[in-house]
Amino acid sequence: MHEIKKKKADKKKLRRQPIEYSPSILSSINYPIFCFRYLATNKYSLDNCLSTERASCMNALKVLGQKAWTEIETNHIKGFHKIKNKDSIRTSRPEPIPMSPELPVIAFDFHDGQTMVGYRSGCVFHIVWFDRDFSLYHH
Repeated sequence: MHEIKKKKADKKKLRRQPIEYSPSILSSINYPIFCFRYLATNKYSLDNCLSTERASCMNALKVLGQKAWTEIETNHIKGFHKIKNKDSIRTSRPEPIPMSPELPVIAFDFHDGQTMVGYRSGCVFHIVWFDRDFSLYHH
């Protein structure tokens, strides 16, 4: 019985350790890695999505995760587009998003034309907002 408790404790310790990627590893990855750390907590949050929308989001992430960034951008996979004017975002961004002016704001379709919007930094796409009612930016 003591062994079972010890194994469970060991598993918990393993789960809490974050995975750290070195910059050299990240620069060699050509597919998207999705980050949910900076999700909005306002009306554009994942919490406000219906279960069907969340399922569609997971399917979109699955499709995107199988493609290279260059293919996604060239073929506009899942409605990929850059939002040229960052000032067109009609809500504040959650803090602290480590963002510099050159980081592109991009959007992907996730459910019936609704978009998930965030920032790309290298291979990492930081998902921030879910625009369910097409009011986050001018479409």
